[in-house]
Amino acid sequence: MLGSEPQQGPDVVNAMQSLGACRARLGDHETAERLYMQVLERAQEMVPGSLHEAQALNDLGEVRSATGRLEEARDGFERSLGISKRLSPGGQEIVVSLHGLADLDRLEGDSVAALGHLEEAVGALEEQGRHAGGDYEAWAKFQQRNSTLYRDYVGLLIETGRLPEAFHALERSRARAFLDLLAARPLTLSRDLRPELERAYSEAIEAYDRVLSELAVLDSRSEEGRFEELRQRLAAARRRRDEVRAQVWAADPRLAEIEHPEPLDVESAAAVLGPGTLLLAFFLDQEASYLFALGPEPGKFAVHRIDRGELELAEDVTRFRSLVGKAGSLDAVKLLASNLSLHLLQPAAAAISRSTRILVSPDGPLHSLPFAALSDPARPGSFLIEVAPLTVVASATVYSQLVRRRTQRPPQSLAAFGDPAYSAAEDPLPAGDIVLRTALGQGLELTPLPASRHEVEAIAAFFPESSEVYLGEEATEERAKSVGEATSILHFAVHASVDRRFPLESALVLSIPQEPTEGGDNGLLQAWEILEEVELKADLVTLSACETARGAELAGEGLVGLARAFQFAGARSVLASLWEVGDASTAELMRRFYSYLNAGAPTDKALRRAQLDLLSAVDTPPRFRHPFFWAAFELIGDWR
Repeated sequence: MLGSEPQQGPDVVNAMQSLGACRARLGDHETAERLYMQVLERAQEMVPGSLHEAQALNDLGEVRSATGRLEEARDGFERSLGISKRLSPGGQEIVVSLHGLADLDRLEGDSVAALGHLEEAVGALEEQGRHAGGDYEAWAKFQQRNSTLYRDYVGLLIETGRLPEAFHALERSRARAFLDLLAARPLTLSRDLRPELERAYSEAIEAYDRVLSELAVLDSRSEEGRFEELRQRLAAARRRRDEVRAQVWAADPRLAEIEHPEPLDVESAAAVLGPGTLLLAFFLDQEASYLFALGPEPGKFAVHRIDRGELELAEDVTRFRSLVGKAGSLDAVKLLASNLSLHLLQPAAAAISRSTRILVSPDGPLHSLPFAALSDPARPGSFLIEVAPLTVVASATVYSQLVRRRTQRPPQSLAAFGDPAYSAAEDPLPAGDIVLRTALGQGLELTPLPASRHEVEAIAAFFPESSEVYLGEEATEERAKSVGEATSILHFAVHASVDRRFPLESALVLSIPQEPTEGGDNGLLQAWEILEEVELKADLVTLSACETARGAELAGEGLVGLARAFQFAGARSVLASLWEVGDASTAELMRRFYSYLNAGAPTDKALRRAQLDLLSAVDTPPRFRHPFFWAAFELIGDWR
């Protein structure tokens, strides 16, 4: 009829919901609430009591909480929770409702109730397992909500004095963060499943999701018989999914480590560290931050408050990296290093001085920080690397997984790639696929790397009877993917492309094919390809390229990119760089590092000795004393 309101179906409702979320982010809560009310009304008209209604109620709860209307907000969250628990036990809307209720509890001063809601929310989230991602905006929102949930959970445990539980929750958060990263792109991570088991797993997941989809659009209040039937089918499908998933994890333990980790508590983490090792795990919050110090003696555990929030520390780190990255005045560098050390390390100064090695588990912007170049808190003017060897770990739990991979091996063997052929990419828009074109458009410069040839040849000389060297056109992506499990050390002296928005797109840039084929290798060994296709049993992967340790900033796992991908592929440790490094100093650092490694030094001590050589100008140019030349590389994973 002329003048009547057009029918508003699911697509229009979804668009209104997205617009409401946009207005809420901009602080326009009045418009956001009006849009969410329209979404709620349409959801109730289409299918009363559906998950669409639950989502709208959660959205309204968040807006009303932000504007101080706490009773109305609580009503929305509780109504949403009732719908979600009925239709989708363990679903994402349950997590959102419980988190919202916890926020209200805290605003009302009820920390006990808040902690109960947060514990239930975290349990519901962890029950969900790994998700396949949608578009970037949906993934980013999903990841941000999850990281905020864990931040609030850890923070409240600290606030209420439950410090060992806070450490365990921090470990849980860092395990979850890697799952959330993987959700950005659908991946096939298992390589060891029988075809029939893989098929059964896929079918079980599809059957469970199919019943959930039917429940999501069911008017459970008017179709009670149908609702009960679907609930029974959902319970049966869930039992079948869990049964097959357990078989999958038993067949592929590496997949189980990712999808079903067992986060360590204080006692089990201390047992993994052993005497003499100090773990420094950072947790950054908005108003203040915290340092968890475990070791170096058995049973030593403390949590120290840092009176600087995440944004303040991010600014400090940016200033320090900028000065170091420009090889600025050494005195100025030491002054900033001392200031950062005062905030971050001084609370644990006594423990640091007693340590034989230090493991650092950073958080947020601290993943960009070269801890080796900070001051020794007990000796201002000296560097932390002068105290003990340093290793970066994603978490104590991931460290324990890597330690379990230690084996007795035959003499070390090397596969090294250097001086790739980039002539095929000289055209700013080469004929290759969109991935290479995008990387070039984002600033990747494929300048020749002649010094990397000398670097690789010098390293290979330490392994005269057990090295494979791939230079020029032989340094291909195909060869890198097929190195295999016999190689104990894998070395790349190539360019890198780091994608901070889509971290799984980050890549090592090997030789660009002269005539790329559709669907074939393009020369970019991306993180997602390493996760899916590369199988290693390497003690060490060295990424002698620019910024290879950097990836997307995520709470928990933090900057998870190429380094984490290689660890999943089977590497115990990864040596990677934090900033653009010079050819000559890198070649010298690598030569000394491999010399010490070949002489039998543990990996962390070999790196430390090489760095101290440059710092002390032992047979090296005096300019190499500056942290710019020796502090870029950090060891990630297992120190041995």
